Amino acid sequence: MKIFDDAYPIEKINFIYLGKSGAGYRDMARLQQKYPQALFFYKWESVLGIKSWAKELMSNRINVYVHSSPFNLIPVIFACNNTHYLFVHNPPRFESRKSVYNLIDQIILIANLSLIKGKIFLTSSVYEKYKNSEYKYMLSKAPFAKKSETIKISNKVPCVLFFGRYLEYKNIDAFFNLAIKNPSIKFSAYSEGCPQISLENLKVNSKWLSEKEVDEVFKESDILVLPYREVSQSGPFFLGIEKGLKIVVPNLPGFTEHAQGNPGIYFYNPNDPAGLDNAFLDAVENLKTAI
Repeated sequence: MKIFDDAYPIEKINFIYLGKSGAGYRDMARLQQKYPQALFFYKWESVLGIKSWAKELMSNRINVYVHSSPFNLIPVIFACNNTHYLFVHNPPRFESRKSVYNLIDQIILIANLSLIKGKIFLTSSVYEKYKNSEYKYMLSKAPFAKKSETIKISNKVPCVLFFGRYLEYKNIDAFFNLAIKNPSIKFSAYSEGCPQISLENLKVNSKWLSEKEVDEVFKESDILVLPYREVSQSGPFFLGIEKGLKIVVPNLPGFTEHAQGNPGIYFYNPNDPAGLDNAFLDAVENLKTAI
């Protein structure tokens, strides 16, 4: 397995984010913390993705795109002769959405991959699924998300969080079932597009949140539950690590590879019907002993 850090001098890297989602900005912040000697460029600094970056873009540097679509990549790539790499988060044919939306996602991914020279991955499980690719690298051997050094002090009544868009593979119904089974615990789902569920101990917010609001939500929470059916990596998971929450997740490679021996992460086998319940109760019990 090849490591990107070993392939190119980091001081020759341009990290470029041309999207608008909070996940992209968060990933750029993590990269900037890991690689302060690299250069970082954002869409809001540009006009059609190019602006006055010319000196850096036209020089002998490596462009790495984070969460970018081909519509933004095209003008930049054709404006310079640099070597271009793309963060690839999902395995081939990964379906995050259904029907025509999944088709659009696949077209975007194929267009992206056809425009760039190489691929960079955050998990070895996705790295291994892209066969016959000479220019593919793992980002780093070091943790992508820096573990919080702050000890989380719980409320007397634990606050349990689900955070993420309302998509089938994220399996939010399993989170709702936890709320039904544990009526004395407070649950909050911040899930864009999620329908409202009527439970006294459950709050559902289906609207988009600002960066400041996201920080407040994680600050107010004690346990993060992400009952995904499949995943390659997860922005909320990284946020949970950085904010010091206890985290309950299935033992899928996208999670286990980034656990880094963190005792605050509780894994369960998604094929075990009682696994999520047991992992959640372990997290609650350990949270009580920490108070």
